[in-house]
Amino acid sequence: MENKTELLKRHLIPLLGLNKTIKVVLIFILIAILFLEAFSVYIVIKFSHPKSINLHPNIESYGIKNYENVSFNSFNDNIKLNGYLIKNGNSKKTVIVCHGYGDSKFMVGGRTPSSVKVDNLQLSKIF
Repeated sequence: MENKTELLKRHLIPLLGLNKTIKVVLIFILIAILFLEAFSVYIVIKFSHPKSINLHPNIESYGIKNYENVSFNSFNDNIKLNGYLIKNGNSKKTVIVCHGYGDSKFMVGGRTPSSVKVDNLQLSKIF
């Protein structure tokens, strides 16, 4: 039975003596794969951790005067959800407006408070 050194000399060393062009191509492919992997990680982190905007505007700055602060606890995780109940005259209907991932209750559809004026009749223009 051959020892390990002789096996390496017989099988591995000829493999390492590949043509120089093949070595360059393999190194290029390896670098390309590493670059694509790093880029994929960057994209995943970028989209799964959006930039947070800390907004503290007053709902009355939108011209809404007839509202109530409301809060609910989520069913499973017991997370407190805050919002506003905006009343509209004698209507018995309720509309629940939810913001997107990474937004706040003042950013509906990605619009910031300074770019959209909201009142009881203009909510439909946001969507």
